[in-house]
Amino acid sequence: MEHSQLHKLTFYPRSVDLTTFGGVDYPASDDQHDAALRWNLDQITTQLFGLPLSAFTVASKSTTAKRKAWSGYSLHEQILLLVRFYKGETRLSIEVNGDAFDSLDLDWSRLFDKVAADYIVTEMHARIDTTATSFDRLWSCHKQDSVTANTTKRTDYSSSSRTLYFGSGDRLYSIYEAGILHGLPDPTTVRHELQIKGQPARDLFAEFQATPDNLGSIIKSHLAGTFGVQFRKITKDTNVARRPVLPCWSKFLADTRPSYLRTPVKPSDTDTDVQRVVAYLLRYRHKVDDATYRLTLALADAAVRGQFAPLDTSPPIVF
Repeated sequence: MEHSQLHKLTFYPRSVDLTTFGGVDYPASDDQHDAALRWNLDQITTQLFGLPLSAFTVASKSTTAKRKAWSGYSLHEQILLLVRFYKGETRLSIEVNGDAFDSLDLDWSRLFDKVAADYIVTEMHARIDTTATSFDRLWSCHKQDSVTANTTKRTDYSSSSRTLYFGSGDRLYSIYEAGILHGLPDPTTVRHELQIKGQPARDLFAEFQATPDNLGSIIKSHLAGTFGVQFRKITKDTNVARRPVLPCWSKFLADTRPSYLRTPVKPSDTDTDVQRVVAYLLRYRHKVDDATYRLTLALADAAVRGQFAPLDTSPPIVF
């Protein structure tokens, strides 16, 4: 059994004034400010979710306080509209989380297109639930230091379940006993979850937006590439990297998308301008198909030679 799904998506409008009616300034009394805010939120919820603001309830104080918001609205705690004040401006953040992607009957394709066009993604979680990777085996490898990774790793053992963590900050990958923790039908279900923030989240969303049916492969590509996680057999070889990879782990990552594997050199780690350019090109090359990559190089070359502006893609390119 294997099922992949988004688990959280947080984003905010590129440019929306929440204190005006249809872009027209309104007197700034508290009542009129609240009316303008509700009117704008109603426009946003209708466009994004096909639901009026009246379908939402006022978010609880604990929900808004946890997210450091001034106020908010909630749809079954699965969609949150969070209002904050920052430097005299009213800011909005929208959070879709939990089982919303499974349980709410929304036009998700339309929503993702709208987010890509008019919003900026700040956080994205994506998960794979599977019974193919025995958590006991993975936990044993970790405890015996028979796992390699490009990032830091740690564990957490609560009273009810166990969790393995890789990475930190804007990039975090966790493996935990979801079947036990969430009381799923199969208690052996293991969840592999990416928690990505900032620019990496926007990059991940762009990958997902390009091929939404391949979310599982995209997640695995980051597990193997960005995090470089490999669980290995427990042997006497002191060089852990030489130990064979667990068969169940190799099978789990068999459909990894190589186009999204981590590039060998970071641009920031290079010594010369030429090396930096090559590193950026490699990073970009791993994100697009062959035709797009070749077209980009041809357009850049033509722009340097002054044939047309860098963003002008109209001239025909012959390869």
